[in-house]
Amino acid sequence: MVFRQESPANITVFGWFEDQRLSKLSSPSSKQPKQPKQKRACAVFKKTRLYSSNVTTNNVDNQINNNYINDKTIRRDSSPSLRQKFSFTDSEQGAFVEHIINLAEKAIYKFLVDNERNIPLNVVMDFVSKQRPPVNIDFSNADLLCMLNFIIDNINIFIRVSAFHGRWNDHSLQNVAILACEIVICVGGNHEDICAYKENVDNEIVRRWINSAVKNCPQLPQKRKHGDVDDASIGEITEFVMDILEEVEESKKGEKQDILKLALKGNEQIIQFCKGIKMKEKDSQIRKFIQFANLMFDIDLKVRNKKILKIEK
Repeated sequence: MVFRQESPANITVFGWFEDQRLSKLSSPSSKQPKQPKQKRACAVFKKTRLYSSNVTTNNVDNQINNNYINDKTIRRDSSPSLRQKFSFTDSEQGAFVEHIINLAEKAIYKFLVDNERNIPLNVVMDFVSKQRPPVNIDFSNADLLCMLNFIIDNINIFIRVSAFHGRWNDHSLQNVAILACEIVICVGGNHEDICAYKENVDNEIVRRWINSAVKNCPQLPQKRKHGDVDDASIGEITEFVMDILEEVEESKKGEKQDILKLALKGNEQIIQFCKGIKMKEKDSQIRKFIQFANLMFDIDLKVRNKKILKIEK
């Protein structure tokens, strides 16, 4: 494929200078100025590829890349039956895929250029010597898969200098698993194994989400037991409520009985309220208890003794 290039003349001239500099570095007979301390030779990648809209520069006459021959037809089993929708024609889809691969290839190559000072020259020479068809020492004709293989083979070099940025979040990790399934299906591999492993990844993510939610969830308050009352026993609270209810009239039969049942069951609200008003005067206790009960339990208790101050409304 031939893509439009920017300033071909400038790219060509720039490439001559880069090629000349590279040949001097790799030539054993070239004379180098003496250095006070011998420095390790590092990789040098061809910079002209960064200025081209087409990163890969394969030989057009030889339609072979670093991993497969284009004129081979590989047949594979049909993909598993899934509900699929195709919005693009083959040519339209190919245009999108070409552009995506081109951008990814340029990003990978820039990654190598940015880290070339950390890559020993002998590592690159050893790698390119094993490539068939041959790959230039400056990676000027290396395709995307070749560069990825180089990074994988020498992953420790990049890890040692912290060349990679951050880590994948759960969503990104799921996207990687999905992409791996699509690739295996596309090349006719055993999609059952990779899809089963993707399910394991999804299940593990869900399991950790649940564990995290349970860990961070505040504990629900437990029902108060009779033995948990500190300042007064259930009997004392019940007696206290009965004394107040003697001074109270009910609008509907059974309202006072319901309040007393709640006190006997150790109702949390009644216990806390009674503890709060226990030290007040009798009239104040009655008045406040009626206010509390009417608002809390939606009833209509009234004071029996008219001498007690009226309830403030």
